[in-house]
Amino acid sequence: MNSRTKAFTLVELLVVIGIIALLVVLLLPALNKARQSANQVVCQSNMRQLGLAFSRYVNDFNRYPNFRWPEALNRYLGGTLLGSSALPDDGSSTNVDRVSPLNLIHCPSVPTNIRGKITLTYAMNGVNFNANFWAMLCIGGQMNDNLLPQVKPSKIRHTSEFAVLTEMWNTSAPEQSAWSNAWWRLFVANGFTCLYTHGRSTNILFADFHVEPLKYFPTGVDTYTGYKQLSDQNDSLFNYDYGITRYGKATPSKYLR
Repeated sequence: MNSRTKAFTLVELLVVIGIIALLVVLLLPALNKARQSANQVVCQSNMRQLGLAFSRYVNDFNRYPNFRWPEALNRYLGGTLLGSSALPDDGSSTNVDRVSPLNLIHCPSVPTNIRGKITLTYAMNGVNFNANFWAMLCIGGQMNDNLLPQVKPSKIRHTSEFAVLTEMWNTSAPEQSAWSNAWWRLFVANGFTCLYTHGRSTNILFADFHVEPLKYFPTGVDTYTGYKQLSDQNDSLFNYDYGITRYGKATPSKYLR
C-alpha cells in the first residue's frame, strides 16, 4: 500500500498566512506600547543617575551648576566630553556622537538624527539666550560663565515641585546641544519646556532629585520634531521661588495637580 504525504492546498496556505497577518496586526500595538514603556523606564533611570550627579555637585559646591552642567557633572560620571583632549571638536558633526556616556544622556525613545545628530536629550531649567526671565537656573550657549549667578539650593522653595532637568534640546540645531565643554555647543537650557517623547507623557528630574512622569495636556507642538510639548515660563514648575517673584505670592504649579 502506497502512502503519500498530504500537502497544504493553496487555499489552506492563504488561510494560515491570513491568520498570521491578523495576529501581527493585533499584537503590534501591544508590542509598541511595551517598547515605549520600557524606553520610558530607561529614560527615568537615566534621569535618576544624572540626578545623583547633580546631588553630588550641589553637596560639594553648595550651588547648582550653570549652563556648563555637562562639564560639571562629567567629573562624577567619568565620561568623555566633546572638546576634550580625548575627543577634539573640529567644528563639524564628526565627533558629536562619540561622547560618553551616550546611553545615559540620550533617551532611547528619541531618534539619533532629526535635522542633525541628536545626543543630549535632557536640558537644565533656563533659557538659551540672554533674557531677563524669572527665577531659573541657567542661560545656555554663553561665553560668560557669570552671566547668571549660580543658584544655592537654599533658594529652592519646594524642591519636590521644581524641575531641574526636562526632556528637551535645541531641536532646530541639535548638534548645538551636546555633551561638551565648548560654550557654542552648550545650548542646554530647556526654555521652560518639556517634550513629550513618550507619547502622552514626559519625564522630569525635580530638585529633590526624584524623577516623575508628567502627563498634563501639552500646550503645543515642537515645529522641528513633531513632538508635543508643554511650555510655560510663568509656572512655578519652572520657577525655583514657587512663583513668588512672578505672582507676588507662592503659587503651586497647575501641571502637578
